[in-house]
Amino acid sequence: MAYTRILGASAMIAGITALFLAGIMNSSKVADAQQGTSEESRVRRGFEIAPVPLNLEGKKPGLGGIG
Repeated sequence: MAYTRILGASAMIAGITALFLAGIMNSSKVADAQQGTSEESRVRRGFEIAPVPLNLEGKKPGLGGIG
């Protein structure tokens, strides 16, 4: 009888822990998306850190910013 209660409580704790960890993993993906990891922000950042002035005459600026 006591073994059944312990087993049930352990299963409940394991289930709650699994839900908690799944929530953490899901929220970290949302945080990454909100930090501006889009291609547009990568292009902008590429132009900011370019060590020399870029000559993009006749070229696609987006590709120049990415590198």
